[in-house]
Amino acid sequence: QAQGRPDEAIPFLSQLARAQPDVFEHWNNLGNVLRGARRFEDAADAFRNALQLAGETPGLLFNLGLNALDAGDSIEAQRVLERAVALDPADPEIRVFCGVAAMNNNDVARATELVASWRTWGNADLSTLTEAAWLLFRTGAVDDAEQLLQRTAQVRPDDPLTLVRQATIHERSNRVEQAWAVVDALSG
Repeated sequence: QAQGRPDEAIPFLSQLARAQPDVFEHWNNLGNVLRGARRFEDAADAFRNALQLAGETPGLLFNLGLNALDAGDSIEAQRVLERAVALDPADPEIRVFCGVAAMNNNDVARATELVASWRTWGNADLSTLTEAAWLLFRTGAVDDAEQLLQRTAQVRPDDPLTLVRQATIHERSNRVEQAWAVVDALSG
């Protein structure tokens, strides 16, 4: 699983979950690898088994919500991720992906609300901050998005996703020369 070979990991994790069906971590791990293999219905079943064993925890709900998001069901994703936010309202990653689902559901007000506290997210990882910046841009907070992308670029100046997001924001804001400069940095 850690090597990015979900199809090879599935039989082992499936066997482990069946051998020890009362261990929620086995079901959660199986759900994650099934999600990685894009077997979304099977992943949802595994996550639901984990939830039945452990109860609703922010992490399990987050995994189930991401699975729904990846499967293209933004309504279900938002429903599940809202429950995760209610359990852990300070978690930046949960807030961001709940915001992504809300935005996909045209709930711009909720998406905006979920990322409004981004300045206080000192413990967030860079990929979450990059995703938050893109969500800020999509909600119309262009200056905040650029500020957050600059913050992530200071830590990882060569991060491809950050550079792509920066170039896209420049291009969509009619700053074509700046967009090309970022593209050149990405290409070089």
